Amino acid sequence: MYKHALPGLGIVLAAQMLGAAPAPPSDKDKIQGTWRIESVESGGALMPQENYKQWTFNIKDDKLTIKVGERVRTEYTIKIDDNKKPKTLDLTREVGGRKLIELGIYELDGDTWRMCNDEAGIARPTEFGTKEGTRLEIVILKRVKQ
Repeated sequence: MYKHALPGLGIVLAAQMLGAAPAPPSDKDKIQGTWRIESVESGGALMPQENYKQWTFNIKDDKLTIKVGERVRTEYTIKIDDNKKPKTLDLTREVGGRKLIELGIYELDGDTWRMCNDEAGIARPTEFGTKEGTRLEIVILKRVKQ
């Protein structure tokens, strides 16, 4: 009676073990944690690194908190889509009771996160680059090792 039940159980267990491979982490999972600014380019010019020396980007779930030292500068809700080409991000914040959305694209390569945003929220960039007279900005971040 049990002679036939055990081989079937073995097949079920083997199928569960083979089919239960965890999904690879999404970019949303990969960006969690603390990041420091490596460089900022805005309006076609590289900004002095000294301006951003104490800035950190802290990601927890879908919240992005930008701090200067210990002071919170800005808080955003971050939404990313790693299935689009290029990958996209939306940064949403409340200012004076109004919802403002920065549209952007990004690349994630290990501990380097590069994003290009339109701070004015007018149009999503299609490539990495900034131009004088626009509110396009490229930010390069490095993960803070804990």
